[in-house]
Amino acid sequence: MGETPIIVKVLLMGLMITLYSFQSFCCKKYTDHYPGKPSLASPVFTAVSGITVAFISLCFMGFRFEAEWRTLLLGALNAAAITGYNYFMVKCSQSGPYTILMVFAIAGGIVVPTLAALIGFGVGLSWLKWIGVAVVIGGVYLASYRKNEGAVNFKVFIPCCIGLALCNGAYAALTDIQQRLSGADEKEEMVCITYFLAAIASLVMILIRERGSLKCFGQNKLSLTFLLITSVIVGLAINLLVIVIAILNDITLLHTLNNSGILIVSAILSFIFLKEKITRLNILGYAVMCAALVLVTFGDTFVALMG
Repeated sequence: MGETPIIVKVLLMGLMITLYSFQSFCCKKYTDHYPGKPSLASPVFTAVSGITVAFISLCFMGFRFEAEWRTLLLGALNAAAITGYNYFMVKCSQSGPYTILMVFAIAGGIVVPTLAALIGFGVGLSWLKWIGVAVVIGGVYLASYRKNEGAVNFKVFIPCCIGLALCNGAYAALTDIQQRLSGADEKEEMVCITYFLAAIASLVMILIRERGSLKCFGQNKLSLTFLLITSVIVGLAINLLVIVIAILNDITLLHTLNNSGILIVSAILSFIFLKEKITRLNILGYAVMCAALVLVTFGDTFVALMG
C-alpha cells in the first residue's frame, strides 16, 4: 500500500478539526439547555455519547469485534483517562480561569503523547519542532485570554489543571500506543472499548450520586437535540482520528494541528453564532499559533536543510 497523497491527508485533517470544533460548539449548547443539575450535564453526556460512539465504532468494523488483550487493556486505561478528563475539566472550570485551563489541556494533549512516543518508541523531535510546540502553547494562552475571569482557588485549581493535562495527554498517547503495538486493524475496537467503558463508569457514578435515580437523563427538546447531534459527531470524529493517526504517522504534528485548529475554528463559531467577543490579544494569539504551526509542520525539514 503506497503513501497516502498529501491532499487526502489535508482533507482528512480539515474534516477532523471541523468535526471536533462542532462537537465543542454543540456540547456547549447542550450544557446551556440541559434542564437538570449543572454538575450532572457532563456525566450524562459521557454516558450517552459513550454508548453512541461504541455503536458507531461497531458499524465501522461491520459488527465484527476482534481485539487482543493489549487493545482491551489500553482501551480500559483510555476510558479511565476520559473519565478523569471530564472530572478535572469540571473542577478546573469551577475553581479558576478558562485561559489557564486551556493552556494545560492543550499542552498536555501535545507534550504527553510526544514524550510517550519518544520514550517508548524512540520517535524524537528536532529542536525547531520543540520550539514550535512551545510557541503554540504560548499562542493558546493569548488566544484564550479573557479579562475578569474571577477568583482562583489555587489549592484546587493547579492540581486539577495538572490532572487535566495528564488525562488529556494520556488519552492521546494511549490511542497512539495501541496502533504502534497492535497495528491499525484494531483501531475501531480500541475506540469501542474506550467509550463503552467510559459510559459505564459515568452511569455508575450517576447511580451512586443520585442514589439509583436516572431522572437526570431527562431532557427538553433543545438539550436532547444537541445531545444526540454531539454524540454522533463525537463518534465520527474519534473514528476519523484513529484513521488519521495511521496515515499521518506523526503524533506531535497531529495533536498540535488538531488542538490548535479546534481552538481557532471554535472561536470563529462562537463569534458567529454565540456573539462572543474576540479581542486584539486573542487575534494575536491565533496569529502566533498559525506561525508556530509552520515550525511544527516543517521543523524537521528546516533542520535537515540547515545541515
